[in-house]
Amino acid sequence: MFVWTNGSCNLGDPNSWAAWCAFVSPGVAPLPFVDERRLRAALEEVYPDLTPEETRRNSLGGDVLFVGKHHPLHDFVLELYQTGSTEPVGVPPELCHGIQGKFSLDEEAILPDQIVCSPVPMLRDLTQNAAIR
Repeated sequence: MFVWTNGSCNLGDPNSWAAWCAFVSPGVAPLPFVDERRLRAALEEVYPDLTPEETRRNSLGGDVLFVGKHHPLHDFVLELYQTGSTEPVGVPPELCHGIQGKFSLDEEAILPDQIVCSPVPMLRDLTQNAAIR
């Protein structure tokens, strides 16, 4: 891990802390000492080298719901996937503390007992999954 202490980080340098944070970390928190314009300019040079999967993960998408096997909504959502529902379905508010809205099924959902592949090469896949993603 790199620690940036002198305030003179070169955002174009792949060994810099900001570049490391942007590409190795599974999430990036806004940091007050990073100049957003310089960061975006430096990243523009590497975007063409991203894989399609990295590009997808680095873009805005819809909200994702994780439902554990003990949550009242679990069986409802699992049944939606098992029946292959193609239209958005209303959330039963009695199963999720009054929350209302609609579900659309995710084409890349991970169902119970499926392996969750780690997007980070150094981390192991999750082989004992009991949740729905």
